[in-house]
Amino acid sequence: MRSFKASLCLFVITMLALGLSTMTKPGSVRSQVNEWNSTGADIYTGIGFDRVGIGTSNPSAALDVQGVIQANGLRPVTLTANRPYGVRIQGDTGGWGVEYGFTGNGGTDHHGFGAFGRGDSLERYYVGEFFNGEIVSFLTDGKVGIGTATPLETLDVNGGARARSLEVRGLFTASGLRPVTISAVTPYGVRIQGDSGGWGVEYGFRGYGGTDHHGFGAFGNGDAIERYYVGRFTTGEIATFLPNGNVGIGTMNPTEKLSVDGTLLAKEVRVSIDAQDFPDYVFSDDYDLMPLDELESTIQEKKRLPGMPSAQEAGRDGIRVGELQRKLLEKVEELTLYVIQLKKRNDLLERQDRELRQRLERIESER
Repeated sequence: MRSFKASLCLFVITMLALGLSTMTKPGSVRSQVNEWNSTGADIYTGIGFDRVGIGTSNPSAALDVQGVIQANGLRPVTLTANRPYGVRIQGDTGGWGVEYGFTGNGGTDHHGFGAFGRGDSLERYYVGEFFNGEIVSFLTDGKVGIGTATPLETLDVNGGARARSLEVRGLFTASGLRPVTISAVTPYGVRIQGDSGGWGVEYGFRGYGGTDHHGFGAFGNGDAIERYYVGRFTTGEIATFLPNGNVGIGTMNPTEKLSVDGTLLAKEVRVSIDAQDFPDYVFSDDYDLMPLDELESTIQEKKRLPGMPSAQEAGRDGIRVGELQRKLLEKVEELTLYVIQLKKRNDLLERQDRELRQRLERIESER
């Protein structure tokens, strides 16, 4: 029975292609052709014998099939050893396009997928509406475009991208790539969703020989970010960036804006300071300079200059370079004042000594 139906379908289609309508009479009424089918109830002709219905007595098109069309082993027009089974549709001599579309239950046409070319050459495959609404475009040189009909790279995405994991070998570009959610303060970029619990996302690199290298990533818990990092998570972080703005180099727990666990080499370090804190105030007329005998007592008692941190404090808390430089300059300026005082006293003593010598000489000469 199936073989008979298949042969009958092929006969109907062939007759339609050859101009079956020439066998009809104008104005002829609709009639059933029961002798075409062994059951007498499956195949009908429409008005004027110009329509054929399979499974319907009221065909609305030249061939109206109400049911499933099954083709077992349908082959392309030309078949070679490296071509699979399928359907092949011939393009025109000029520019041509072939699309497989879909019609909804209410009669609305929807675009599907297709191909476009010129003459004997194929230009691209696509999904969506040709050129004006292509969701995905596939060029014959291997480039794939999502949201663009003219991809410039192997994968060119014009829009948002979201993935649980992404491995890229080769060049990857994204033109105007936006995150999943966009606002006026959110820049273009890529956003990867974290898990509901503790999560980590890392961008790594693989060498040509297959060796994986750690790159940069982020770590968080739930909806909160805990830190960003460069290097290997927790065991080899080169740099750590906390959400509060603290940066650590060689440490995962920076307590300052920049915490460095190691040696810092620089040609010059510039430390900002408020003008009122710079120790020019030492030379003011109202500056209270500690007397030298009091200074001596303080040094003997505390074993350090007044206002300077102790060795225990420096070992525990470290040294603030800007503050230490300010204190050292303050002590230098105080030392300068002490030297000036000593010079004045020395000048006074030298003058008194000269006067005494002169008086002594006069006494000696009067004897």
